[in-house]
Amino acid sequence: MSYQRNDRHFRMEADDIEKLAPDRSVMGEVRDECGRLLYEGQLLDGKPFGTGRSYYPDGTVYQEGIFGVKGLMRGKEFYPDGMLRLDAVFRLNRGYGPNIPEAGKYYDREGTLVYEVLFPVRCGGVGYPTVEGIPGFGGVTQKEMPKNIPVFMWEDIDAAFGVAEDREKDR
Repeated sequence: MSYQRNDRHFRMEADDIEKLAPDRSVMGEVRDECGRLLYEGQLLDGKPFGTGRSYYPDGTVYQEGIFGVKGLMRGKEFYPDGMLRLDAVFRLNRGYGPNIPEAGKYYDREGTLVYEVLFPVRCGGVGYPTVEGIPGFGGVTQKEMPKNIPVFMWEDIDAAFGVAEDREKDR
């Protein structure tokens, strides 16, 4: 496992997610204030962490696979009509914005494979990372993506795995 707890280094592979907190991870659902299903699968402290599936407000699958810090780590992402958009491994984004597709397959809205292998990602400055040079790809996130799915973040890592306590011991 490649999880290291300190301020300068954090690396987590998708295979490591389920090994980190097996005693605290539970199967469950997250719903919005109207009762619509947002996510079902493994949860850690009430947020997606492990194998699961997230949904658009109409109930169509948005993403499925292994979720970790900042969202999907490995799996599939779908267009709002249910067509497959990505089947990829995502790189943990340490900066602003969501995780970044690193390698995999990208399909257009008609289901045609457009791009395969490593995604040409550009990170820099303030703002979301961008994927460049792939016709029709658009942003790292879709405009139609669900807005209220909770995401496991850095402060959740601190709370879940005692990083704050480790920092205090080191002082």
